[in-house]
Amino acid sequence: MSESLSSAVPLSNDDEAVLQQELDLTDATPATAAADLGHVYELDECAAKLAAADYRRVALQFPDNLLKDAAAVTAALQRRLPSVAFYVLGDTSYGSCCVDEVAAEHVDAQALVHFGRACLSPTAKLPIFYVLGRYPLDIKQLVEQAERRLPRKSPLLLVTESTYMSSQPAVAVGLREAGYQVVETLLQLQTQESRRTSTLPGRLYTLQEGKTLDDYTLFYIGPPSPTLTTTLMTHTALVASCYSYHPIHGTLKGETLQNAALRRRYATVLKARDAGVIGIVVGTLGVSGYAPLITELKRRIRQAGKKPYLFAMGKLNPAKMANFQEVDLFVLVSCGEHAILMEGSRAFYKPIATPFELLLALAAKPQEAVAWTGRWTTDFAQVMQMPEANTPQEDVEEVDMDAPHFSLLTGTYASTARPMRPISHATDTDAALLKVSSDTQLGLVGGVLSPAAAFLNNKKAWTGLGADHAMAEERGEDESVGKESSVLTEGRTGVARGYN
Repeated sequence: MSESLSSAVPLSNDDEAVLQQELDLTDATPATAAADLGHVYELDECAAKLAAADYRRVALQFPDNLLKDAAAVTAALQRRLPSVAFYVLGDTSYGSCCVDEVAAEHVDAQALVHFGRACLSPTAKLPIFYVLGRYPLDIKQLVEQAERRLPRKSPLLLVTESTYMSSQPAVAVGLREAGYQVVETLLQLQTQESRRTSTLPGRLYTLQEGKTLDDYTLFYIGPPSPTLTTTLMTHTALVASCYSYHPIHGTLKGETLQNAALRRRYATVLKARDAGVIGIVVGTLGVSGYAPLITELKRRIRQAGKKPYLFAMGKLNPAKMANFQEVDLFVLVSCGEHAILMEGSRAFYKPIATPFELLLALAAKPQEAVAWTGRWTTDFAQVMQMPEANTPQEDVEEVDMDAPHFSLLTGTYASTARPMRPISHATDTDAALLKVSSDTQLGLVGGVLSPAAAFLNNKKAWTGLGADHAMAEERGEDESVGKESSVLTEGRTGVARGYN
């Protein structure tokens, strides 16, 4: 189904916008005082860990907001470890929360230290040490807010934003003294040796004996962030209720995410079911298991009769992704927090799904609705274990692959949900690798419907040099009338300072 646009699709950013863009070269937060560097960046603990492992080449990764301290931190570590070579890294191409193992490998680093807030996604290649920071927290005010909103003796699952983790033990003590049953989430900071958790990446908790998650109230400490959104998405359907405490404002409020966000995610699942052409976007090169997951996604997409395309485009933006109009839906393989950021943006022309949502849509039978209990995950290991569509062989033979698919979003029948279905009447000869059906105007490549060929033949206005002559010949016209063909000649060669 074609969509009408009021203006041209922005296939690239405006040139003038780049020239007129004003950059803020002064950070509102001043550089950390030299006397506080050791405490804020945990320099003694960091140096002790590196010395114990006898690393000689170490990469230090700073987010953009901490680069102002990079030189001072590196110099302080160099004084503590004179025999170690340090290399400063900036953000990855995908986000500041992820570890940049690729850049670390370029300098042959033996380990990487990540400073600032992190998504704690598991990595596979390098030992990672996290320095999350030590932000102040008013524990007395937090406990008072909890006593006003939550009944005493309530079981609490305490989840803390990474930059406030240094205060979590004291918070747990204060809440227990107030009469609450507290279960803390512990961070697994050396991700190369850590085992996967069942809910949140890089975090582990053990429930009290005889209790399940639906007995607990999730108590989150931290300002609004992708970590909070990810935590709510993965736990809203599992716990009794959710509350978040804002350390800066000192307020505690209830969170009801499932009423809006989960409905949007279910709509994305339905869009994934209707999509015939799916673009797999590589959003990480450091999270462990991303390559096997991409392979599994391609296999299941093809098994469902849909067409997968693989994209690696660095930092994502609407202008880049608008270049691929033939793609019906993108699936982003990235850390959970980056997927949440992409989900929140409405500037993209095509929907963006997570691997969990895509496999949920592909597992549904053709004539049945997609069943979803509200459970949601971004863990690659859990996604890989999701069940496939289990249709008996006799049912497969009875399914009409050419039958239209009913879309619950549009309330109409669509015939492009399985564009890669085999065509029984197609030939397999080498001379007819590409032809266009006169009835359906769909391209055939090797006897299989190709959505890319169909899009090229039917919707692309420009198909290459000489296309005007080919169109005239197809209409039975004399393409030489009013036009003069040009003979190809060899052009000039060389570099800018001089051409032949």
